[in-house]
Amino acid sequence: NQGNAVPGLKWQKNAYLADAIQKISNLQLFGGGFGYWPGAGWSHDYYSVYATHFLWEARQAGYAVDQDVLKKAMEHVQQMGKEN
Repeated sequence: NQGNAVPGLKWQKNAYLADAIQKISNLQLFGGGFGYWPGAGWSHDYYSVYATHFLWEARQAGYAVDQDVLKKAMEHVQQMGKEN
């Protein structure tokens, strides 16, 4: 119901999502996968799929996602599928 909307809630949601997109993007490693924390030396398969899916969904919803980050992530997940 639009009449019950909290002022500024949409802006807060957008700001939180933009922050999450940036934080996840910063966890991407050279090979396109994602580590659990900043400075991780290796990627984790489950987290890489989860992070890639989040970034893809965010892009589909119209949020700004770095094209190179998403491309590398998608390539990494595809390569994982070929290896398993």
